[in-house]
Amino acid sequence: MNWVDELDKVCKSARNIMLSRDEARIRRCVEDLEQIGDRAQRACQQTGGLNARIKDAVSSMRSELSDLKRQLH
Repeated sequence: MNWVDELDKVCKSARNIMLSRDEARIRRCVEDLEQIGDRAQRACQQTGGLNARIKDAVSSMRSELSDLKRQLH
């Protein structure tokens, strides 16, 4: 799944962005993660036979990112 690789890449760089304390970069990073989360959620919905725990984890991640985005704005 391509979105998993993309999410992994952005998450690895997110740590450094969070440590930078640059609010604009942090907001941009969270927005990027949220967009990837959207794509991941759509992919889970379209993929037949996917384990329910994986779908729940992706949905939970997407929800947490959305909450974080609201807090930052």
